[in-house]
Amino acid sequence: MNERNELLHQRNQLMVKILIVFYLLDNIFNIIMYKEALEHYTSTGIIFIFISIYFVWKKKCPIITMYCITTFLFIFIFSLISSWPCLVNFMFIWVALVFTSLYHDQYIIILSGFYSMVMSVYFFYTYRNEIFLGSDLDDIVFYIIFDLFLTIFLLFTTKFTKSLWLKAEESEQQLKNILDYVDVITWSFDINSQKMKISSSVEKICGVPAIHFSKDKDQWRKIVHPDDLCRVNKEVRQLLLGKTYIMEFRILTPDGQIRWIQNRGIPIKDHCNKLIRLDGVVIDITQRKKMEEKIEYMAYYDFLTALPNRILLNEYFLASKNEAKKKRQQLAILFIDLDGFKFVNDTFGHEMGDLLLKDIAKRLKSILREKDMVCRIGGDEFILLLGNISKEQAASIAQRIIHVLSEVFIFQNNQLMISASIGISIYPKDGMNIETLIKKADDAMYAAKRNGKNSFQFYEESVS
Repeated sequence: MNERNELLHQRNQLMVKILIVFYLLDNIFNIIMYKEALEHYTSTGIIFIFISIYFVWKKKCPIITMYCITTFLFIFIFSLISSWPCLVNFMFIWVALVFTSLYHDQYIIILSGFYSMVMSVYFFYTYRNEIFLGSDLDDIVFYIIFDLFLTIFLLFTTKFTKSLWLKAEESEQQLKNILDYVDVITWSFDINSQKMKISSSVEKICGVPAIHFSKDKDQWRKIVHPDDLCRVNKEVRQLLLGKTYIMEFRILTPDGQIRWIQNRGIPIKDHCNKLIRLDGVVIDITQRKKMEEKIEYMAYYDFLTALPNRILLNEYFLASKNEAKKKRQQLAILFIDLDGFKFVNDTFGHEMGDLLLKDIAKRLKSILREKDMVCRIGGDEFILLLGNISKEQAASIAQRIIHVLSEVFIFQNNQLMISASIGISIYPKDGMNIETLIKKADDAMYAAKRNGKNSFQFYEESVS
């Protein structure tokens, strides 16, 4: 059922309710006044009401149902006036005409106006003495004119109202097009009906058609990343308690992609402060999150070698230092400077130098233990932080580094040979903070260079 037919169906439901209420109230009035219901009128009303309910319940041909209900309404009024001809009942013809204008359909109003004029003429000539006491035959003109006036007035108001609706729908469509273009989802959840309305842009962002959310109010839970679902459920409970929330979480699309969205929910309450609706906006922030992750990565890692940088080394040292202090362990800082790297850069170019640095980073990581860290602090200088280590173990690792880096590097059919000079400082013997330990390891490294390079040297007062 398309949107127009759905709207007609809702109006048909309203008209049937009006018909039932009118029928019941009128019968109650007759029973109170005359101690009995009008038999002919009662049976006619029941038949028409059941036929109308059947058409509305089946949701078949809402347009035809609209015309049938309108016709039934006037037949119903005709039966009422025929059973009990009086001016009050005659006025229900005009009431019925006004009721049918609720459809906001010009053809229905014209049809109802026609029924109204025909019934006015019929009852004027048939029951003039019972309904229109003291009226002349010429007075029929005034009733016809009033029917025409009422019909024209309702046509005008309907046309004016529809023009306002069309403008509102056009503005809404323009806003919808803009929101779809900027990857924004708008949603609304009705508390009473438990129905969700969501913009079509949800399919572009989440990969799930909007109709799925309309049919299943829990569809959104099915696309939330499992690791975020508990947190999201907690925030939704707060929203249902009437608290505005803004939340960022991940969703899983049907093709397996992970996307980040920001969901802003606003509780809407009525004049009695009762929650009636939840409205919200969803923004795709995947690109922003990727940019944030990239910025965070660049803040802690070397872009070329993907090794941690000095900032991450400082943070890791503090954690390692606290653990070493508790367990009375030693830490070692190895300051590595490459011998002959400048020659490679000058001879083969910086591109070859970058490839060499990447390979060196891989070789150094292959030597590390689980609690160790290697970082690049710039140029051809690297630092290793070794946890829970003795002086002898530090010397053994330094020797392995010298051996691994002395092996031939082959790039683009070029064989490259370099070596490494390593300086070593020990925590807590040589210092209590990272700056002091790096400074002393640097001094020891230059002592190793003075001793012929391709070697390691522990820090001693004599090397300063």
